[in-house]
Amino acid sequence: MHQKQKPVDVSEYLRELFCGIDFSFDHKPDEPSSPQIEREQLAAALAVVGRFLLKLDPSHADRFFNLSDSLSDLNSGARPPILRGPKKRSPPNSTQVEIAKANVAFALDALIELGEKPNEAASMLVRKFGGIKHLAGPKSQRQDYSLAKTILEWRKNLSAPGRKKNDHAAELFLVGRELTKFLIEKDRGNDLKVRAIGRAKNAASIGVFLAATNTH
Repeated sequence: MHQKQKPVDVSEYLRELFCGIDFSFDHKPDEPSSPQIEREQLAAALAVVGRFLLKLDPSHADRFFNLSDSLSDLNSGARPPILRGPKKRSPPNSTQVEIAKANVAFALDALIELGEKPNEAASMLVRKFGGIKHLAGPKSQRQDYSLAKTILEWRKNLSAPGRKKNDHAAELFLVGRELTKFLIEKDRGNDLKVRAIGRAKNAASIGVFLAATNTH
């Protein structure tokens, strides 16, 4: 540390780090464990570490966010270069579905923060990634149904304190918001947009698989 720099008190950051990691690996006793759930827990924990690094030294934070994304992608059947995906996929569980919704909400939130109008950003995502409609369940098949309005509602619910449907999904959305803020501050809007579109695409693939297996 430079001699003229004041010492940084990291005690609060460390407390948030440890609490976030504990939170990521918290598992409800009545829910069966599985490799998919473990990967999502690890993805959440890695995102927490990335958020911790953003506050101290962001030079390596992206590596943890990228690995977190890769683990989430692996669960959707994608084959990220750093990991080998499974040969067969099992139907997504409820936590995976909620995380997929959170990824759509993150993508929408990022596009809005980049200057796009909420309704236009939502309409673009549902038009570009049709599989998202299957995350909303059978009601999305109604002719009078507005999927764009629904994903705006996902974003609203995840943004509001005390309205969390799934803790892991809420944590990933929160981390995503901090990543959005960081990338915008660093004038890396293009990187953020690519990441947002990628998250929406992977979430849509979960929706497609749900429709094929009729498990939602």
